[in-house]
Amino acid sequence: MKPIKTKVTPDQIMALEKLMNQIEDYKAISLEEKVTRSVLFDISDKIHARYRKIIKSVDLFSNKKLIGLELKFHEGYALYSFIQIFLPKIPNQEKAHNDLLKLSLDLHQKLQQ
Repeated sequence: MKPIKTKVTPDQIMALEKLMNQIEDYKAISLEEKVTRSVLFDISDKIHARYRKIIKSVDLFSNKKLIGLELKFHEGYALYSFIQIFLPKIPNQEKAHNDLLKLSLDLHQKLQQ
């Protein structure tokens, strides 16, 4: 399987960072959920590294720059599943909801290819 390459905005990275902080609240029951949770810890490290990089280099014009994010297939699936679980809990009016929804749709499309 080839890796899933996607471009994300700094806002999406910030929304993902906030979402990754909720991994501890994700109570895995089934085997699939336990595997997803395990993979999410690896993804969390990638997201956190990108988040720190954005925070260090933030300026007025960096909001429009896209950041490359490369995930292995199982990481892309785990991230997509995690977003789908927590997306309904985020109010529709928040920008983070739209950012995560857009990323989720992009991941779903790339997982189908």
